[in-house]
Amino acid sequence: MIAGIIKFKRIEITVNPEIFKKAVQKTTIELRWEITLTTNKMVVAKGPFSWASWGELITIIREKDAILINSICDPDNRPSVTSFGQNKINKKTFEQQLGKLSGSL
Repeated sequence: MIAGIIKFKRIEITVNPEIFKKAVQKTTIELRWEITLTTNKMVVAKGPFSWASWGELITIIREKDAILINSICDPDNRPSVTSFGQNKINKKTFEQQLGKLSGSL
């Protein structure tokens, strides 16, 4: 059993489900994510295998006044001690798309 706390980055923003969905779609296209779960309030995606990473598991939650995002090395793939910055790229790219679409970041 793996014990620990998943740490989410909190983005202080209020967005409707349409903007949330568009930001996810644009980020998915740009970073080649595979969406495994999607609702109006939550998305779970997997990042692709690359030279820098065995893949990532990305979780995004839309709250009333914030977005929570987390990206970790995919626990379903080969163990990896580093993502070579891909986890940061996942979070930053989504935040940038969200800002462009909402006009508030």
